[in-house]
Amino acid sequence: MKSDYGFHFGGFTSEAWNSNDGLVYDPTAFIFSLTHHTIHKCKEGKGALRYLPNTLCVFGEESDINIADNCNLSNNLSHSYFGSSYELPEGITY
Repeated sequence: MKSDYGFHFGGFTSEAWNSNDGLVYDPTAFIFSLTHHTIHKCKEGKGALRYLPNTLCVFGEESDINIADNCNLSNNLSHSYFGSSYELPEGITY
C-alpha cells in the first residue's frame, strides 16, 4: 500500500482472506514498511488478522493496519494502531 504521505507498507499472511467476521491467529504473519526497511512480527498470543465488514484488510486484533473499503475516497475509515498486535521497532513504545 502507499499512503497519502508517500509511505509504502503492507503485510503478509499464510491464511486465506475470507468474508467471515472473526479473529485469525497466524504465527507466520508479519507487517512491513518498505519506506523504513522494517519487518514486524505478530506478538505471541495476539491475533494476526481480523475479518470485519466494510474493510479490505485488517492486520492485528486492534487494527495495526486497517484499510477500509473505498479507501481511495477522502472520507474513509482507514487507520492504524501500530504496535497493538505487532512488534514495534526497537526503542519505540506503544
